[in-house]
Amino acid sequence: MSIPTIDQCIEGTERKHILLDTCFFCDCLLSVERNEEEFIELVKKFKERNNILVTIYPVALEFFRGSDLLSDFRKKKKFYDNLIDTTLHIDQNILNEAYTLTMLYRNKSKDVSPTDLMLGATLKKYSHAGILLLTRDHSDFPVKIFDRQAVIPMQHTNGGIDTFALFKYSTDKEAEIYKNLLRADKKTKR
Repeated sequence: MSIPTIDQCIEGTERKHILLDTCFFCDCLLSVERNEEEFIELVKKFKERNNILVTIYPVALEFFRGSDLLSDFRKKKKFYDNLIDTTLHIDQNILNEAYTLTMLYRNKSKDVSPTDLMLGATLKKYSHAGILLLTRDHSDFPVKIFDRQAVIPMQHTNGGIDTFALFKYSTDKEAEIYKNLLRADKKTKR
């Protein structure tokens, strides 16, 4: 069985903002420490296509936490600074959209971290610009709300595979969920 190449998986992702989830930073750093090439190759391929790698401050905090020594923190910070092009600010609009996402996720929102809700809200805020989220946490970004644009299998030298995906926010799916929520709300008021 052949695994698709990175080029095949990210075809059509030119001149986009790629929003990185915490898992990518963690897996990429681990890969570099093991002298594996696949994550750095993916970053290189994104850059060759004039994509801009971004994240949000809550992701940075998740990545930095758990550093036991100052040298561990500095190593992560240097890695982060070398990988990312810019860190997007969390403004009131993103916080409001995170509240909206909590409603759209319905009872599943209890299992989703605040950082993931803010990533989703960031996708929504910048959806007009074609921003895409890169994550391996597929269940935190359900396809009933988000569109999975690509699947990227990352094969490790030890034979293991992590499956990352590129997601975008779907305003059409949001509208359908709202419609269903309003319909359900009317039924409970009768």
